[in-house]
Amino acid sequence: MSEAISVYWMFASVPCIFCSFYCGSVCVQLSKEKKALDDRVTELSTHLAEEEERSKVAVKQKSKLEALVADLEERLRKEQEVNISLVL
Repeated sequence: MSEAISVYWMFASVPCIFCSFYCGSVCVQLSKEKKALDDRVTELSTHLAEEEERSKVAVKQKSKLEALVADLEERLRKEQEVNISLVL
């Protein structure tokens, strides 16, 4: 048996710590991929939470600005009514 095959055979003859079968390095690779995907999910979840918080702030600012615009329009309307009545 060649050196590489005997090392693989020795490794594959030990039960896998992930699945308890004699799978060799398949589960190790899969666990690395799973960890990378879990890390990506965590990163995206954090980013989503940040974006949701920004969205909440933007909605609050929009509401405040809409209220300010409505107030200014009301003031302008009242001022125009006063000016019209002074002219008459």
